[in-house]
Amino acid sequence: SLFGRHVGNAPVALSGLFAEALLIVLVGYVALEVANLLINRKLASINATELADETHEMDEGPMGGAPPTRLGTILPPIGFAVRVAIIMLTVLTALGHLGVNVTALLAGAGVIGLALGFGAQKLVADVISGMFFLIDDAFRLNEYISAGSVEGTVERIALRSMLLRRSDGAIHCIPYSEMAAVTNFGRDWGTMKQVFTVPF
Repeated sequence: SLFGRHVGNAPVALSGLFAEALLIVLVGYVALEVANLLINRKLASINATELADETHEMDEGPMGGAPPTRLGTILPPIGFAVRVAIIMLTVLTALGHLGVNVTALLAGAGVIGLALGFGAQKLVADVISGMFFLIDDAFRLNEYISAGSVEGTVERIALRSMLLRRSDGAIHCIPYSEMAAVTNFGRDWGTMKQVFTVPF
């Protein structure tokens, strides 16, 4: 009968759907690995260039260590966003091929995201402020800056905050939205005052 034929072909169709979904996951994995390879290779070339510059130009003092290029500063956050986008696109496409209503998932995620946005306005403000700081090129890794009452070397730049290492070794995690103004002591050139006591 028609019903029996449909039941008999159902496992074949289901296995075909699983095979397509598995192929999509495999393509997504390859794309993720390619993105990681390109980002890591670019970061390695930037670090090698900076290391070669440091051997020619020794920089001493609390601002020691040449700051990386602007691309070397903004590439890690961009790489994180690219990885998340590839993973989300792969998962949604695979679920769509398995018959899951992706539109309903996206609508539900949109509602949840809107609710989280209202409840986490501080987080949104941190991320947006960080984006504008990076666009303005206000600071880079290894630069000595002052963010409010805290001074230190930029050790890590994340999506919502940055890590400043003080000269005494203490490290501060500062959200971007709390940084009203940034003073950069390590960009292009700087002035250092030193007091020498000598005998008569």
